[in-house]
Parts: sequence; C-alpha cells; structure tokens
Amino acid sequence: MAGKAPKRRAISTISLRISGSPEDRSSRDAIGAIATLEACGKQLTRAVVASDGFAGQSSRNLSFALPDCDKDPHLRVRWPSGRERRF
Repeated sequence: MAGKAPKRRAISTISLRISGSPEDRSSRDAIGAIATLEACGKQLTRAVVASDGFAGQSSRNLSFALPDCDKDPHLRVRWPSGRERRF
C-alpha cells in the first residue's frame, strides 16, 4: 500500500520594490536598503543590491514568503543613511 502524500498548503508571497527619497536621505534606487518582514515571531530579511557577481544585474524587487498565521505582517526598512521606517 502506497503512503499518502502530505497535503500541500498554499504559500502566500509578497513582492516589494522600494525606492529612496530625500526624506530618507537615500538614492532613488534604494541600493543598500535592508527590509525586514516580521510576522508571527519570525523575521525575514532581504537587501537591495546593485548586482550579484561579475557583470551581473539583480532585480530590485524584494520577495518574501509569508508565514502561515493570522496576524498582519510588519515591514521595517533600514536605509543606508541609517534612518529606519516601519510600515
């Protein structure tokens, strides 16, 4: 008798593209910004980078897989200038 495959759950994701402003004292491209998503006691961190590897190019989109919980996530962005914003 074959075993049953585990049930697959739907995974929610969020994709962000952040941009700096004079108020944040950061460049428009937000290079060097670090975004941390906090949800259900977990922290997921992504950084905006200019490129990856020799002659590389990176997407400026930051993607997160959201933990399975009932609480709304909170986003914290730390800009290269040292300023921090919460959403």
